[in-house]
Amino acid sequence: MARPRSIGAVEFSSIGLGIEAQDEMLKAASVGVLVARTICSGKYLVVVVGSVSDVQAAIRCGLQKAD
Repeated sequence: MARPRSIGAVEFSSIGLGIEAQDEMLKAASVGVLVARTICSGKYLVVVVGSVSDVQAAIRCGLQKAD
């Protein structure tokens, strides 16, 4: 992966959904995970880094999974 130029984050209301979405985000684009962890009371945070287009694709995929 080239030097990261962009960062994106998605917060999920469910830990299980967040883990599932994280998997799909990593498959959708060439991004690296900066943070993937539970946060306050059952929420899950995923922060990814990579090129602008890859981060956009991964975030789009994560948001679709969250619906």
